[in-house]
This record gives sequence, structure tokens and C-alpha cells, in this order.
Amino acid sequence: MNLLRSKITVPHHHPDFLLELLILEKTELAEYIMTSMIEKIRNDEPLSGKFNISIQKITEILNISQSELANIDDTEVPPDRDEGASRQLKSLKSIIADNIDDKDYKELAQKIRNEDITQLTGAENFLLATMIETMITNKENSRSLDAYAAVFNYYLKIFKLSQMHVGGMTKMKALSTKEIVWVLHSAQKDTIVQESVEREGLDRIKWENLRKLGVPIWYDNLDKIKSYIEKFAMQIFRKTRDPFDVVFWYIILNKKNILTTLFKQSNKNDAKSRNVADFMLRDFRDPKNCSAANKNAFVLLSQKKLEMSAAFFLMGGYLAEAVDVLANSMEDI
Repeated sequence: MNLLRSKITVPHHHPDFLLELLILEKTELAEYIMTSMIEKIRNDEPLSGKFNISIQKITEILNISQSELANIDDTEVPPDRDEGASRQLKSLKSIIADNIDDKDYKELAQKIRNEDITQLTGAENFLLATMIETMITNKENSRSLDAYAAVFNYYLKIFKLSQMHVGGMTKMKALSTKEIVWVLHSAQKDTIVQESVEREGLDRIKWENLRKLGVPIWYDNLDKIKSYIEKFAMQIFRKTRDPFDVVFWYIILNKKNILTTLFKQSNKNDAKSRNVADFMLRDFRDPKNCSAANKNAFVLLSQKKLEMSAAFFLMGGYLAEAVDVLANSMEDI
């Protein structure tokens, strides 16, 4: 555990520590910490600014398996366990079960957001409240969220908070690979997509949102991704009536026939539009047509028409060149 190895002194309720517990699947210890917070608040006791749970006892709890923890009763003491640590484990189970439910955790999260009670910074308070809410959500959806999805769910909530600069948080451009890797290993990708992408409505899906969440990297349902692209491409065209705005999207979908139709339906029924539409109808199995597409792509690149340039590279079969434009010139995935 990185936080335990570090020399930084933090409260036991620090969000980074709770995140490490979530990653280690030690949710009982995290619940114990939250329960301790609730009890102290109920008794008007201050929350300590130091790590005030015994490291030895934490290590003991971290080393015990989830199944062992579930089977501990009031009389059983697991072999190889310290007597005090065993009592701590039993106490942990009884405290969590005793008159504290999800409503209390939700109220705790709200109190942390609104009151200065944790001796944490503003941003850390919002991270802590979000962690508590994430753990409640994960518990409620334990059948549909595996351990990997549970961790990603937290990162997802933090990312969305950063977009609103909540608690003075720095706005994140996109989820990092460190965060994406969790959902990449999850078996519940469809559930995550429903919550992170589709929840606000399919008509509101945009490439910018898919890119920020890294969806094309970790979601392995290619047909679903294609349906998203086709939906927002058509929305773009309906808004602008300009087929040049959607050339790239229909090229990657390999639907040039729809694209040529859009050129005919557009308000720009000029020579340029007709020339592009006619060019797309060429047979790109012919090397001459591929070479022509390549030349046009470089001209468009020199004109800083990056999306169109990438589209023409793809049209001619120059995948590496198209990826180079997207990754280096457009800084897109």
C-alpha cells in the first residue's frame, strides 16, 4: 500500500487511504472507518487529523481474507491472529451491523461537503464524500459491478466533479490510462457504459464525451460504438446541413453511400461538394485512386483541415498517416 509506506501523516478517513482499501477489496475496513466517523459525529467528538487506527491492527485486517472476516463470530479467534486484532475484527462486524445504514452514510457524505469537520482540504473533502457515495453505490449494485468496475466507478465520479471545478479541483482533460485500466479488466463493461454514457440519453452522446472517458479504448462492443458514432454524426449534419462536418465519421463507418447522399441533400450544392461526392464514388481498390486520395490528404493537412485530411488518408488506405494526424496534430485517440 503506497499510503502506508509513505511518511505522510494523514487521517484514517483520508480519501487516498479509502481508495487503496477499495482497490484491495477491503470494504469492511472502509465501512468501519466511516462508521467510526458517524459515531464520533453523533457524540460531538472531533475527527482526528492523524492516522489514529493502529497500523498493526490495520495490517491484521488487511491480511485476513474476506471469507474469514465474514465467518468471525463472538467466540472464534482465527489461528495466527493477534488476540487484540481478532477482537478488533469482531468489533468491526458488530459496529457495522448496529443501527447504521446507507442513509447514515449518505448523510455523512453531505455533512462532509457542507461542514468543516474532517481536517482535510476542500478538494479532499469532496473526494472523501464522493468515495463514501461510491461505496454506497457499489454496495447497492454489487451484483452488477465487479471489483474492477467498482474502482473505475470512483474515478468516473471524480472526473465528472473535476469538470465542474467542484471544491477547487483542477479540471481533468480526460481519464488517464491508470484509471481506464480498471474498467478494461471488468466483465461489466455494458453496465458501466449505461451509467457513464447512455444515462443522460442517446441523443446527447458526443465524440468529446466518449473520448474523455476513453470508451473506444476499453469498450469492446464495436457495433455499439459504431451506433454512437452514426447517431451523433447525423445530429451534427441535421444541425449544420454541411456534409463536410461529418465526412470523417462516415468514412470510418465505411458508409460512403450515406455520405454521398448527404452531399446531395445539403445546402451546399456547389462544384466543390459535387467533386468530393464524385471522388468518394471511385474504386479505391485501384492504386491510382488511392494515390489521389493520399495527395488530397496532404493538401488538406497543409491547409490545417485535419479531420478532412485524416478522412482522405483513410479513404486511400493510409491508416498510419491517418492515425498520425489524429494523434499528433489533433491530439485525439
